[in-house]
Amino acid sequence: MLPARSSPRTVLVVDDTPRVLDQARRALEAAGFTVATALQGHDAVAVARRIRPSVVVLEVQLPEVSGWDVIRSMHALPELAETPVVLCSDALGEAIARLADARGASGAGRVGLLPKPYDDEELVEVVRAILADQSPATLPPRGRAQRTGPRDSSRHGFGANAPSADPRSDGASAWVA
Repeated sequence: MLPARSSPRTVLVVDDTPRVLDQARRALEAAGFTVATALQGHDAVAVARRIRPSVVVLEVQLPEVSGWDVIRSMHALPELAETPVVLCSDALGEAIARLADARGASGAGRVGLLPKPYDDEELVEVVRAILADQSPATLPPRGRAQRTGPRDSSRHGFGANAPSADPRSDGASAWVA
């Protein structure tokens, strides 16, 4: 029997920079979330197995065990296979291409991207958006982004029916898989 999933407001934040972890924890707790943190990729999977988070906010470029390896490991486990993940990166072009590969390799559920650096409001917005999206979503064609609205009103799109936009030309910042 699998352990019960945590409260629908539990977030695991994984980043190798203590300052980023602390800032994310404070922002999410202020928004009413319960937050756990991990500094390294190999710790992330163990913590996720223990707490069964509602969503994982995951730095892509971790030392030793990368964010890509973490998402593959998590989604290979039955108890974490459907856990949505928000991948954080300052290298969005590479992240889009690798997201397609990671999704294909892992059968990952909902996956979003959040560009770094991000502010507290963006982090809370993207976590709320991915938790609110209960519909199946599809990965857009490689190099294409999905958005829910104009650039100035919504930076983070998670809907499967959102219009496509090229992130290199208009700055769209979140994708779904």
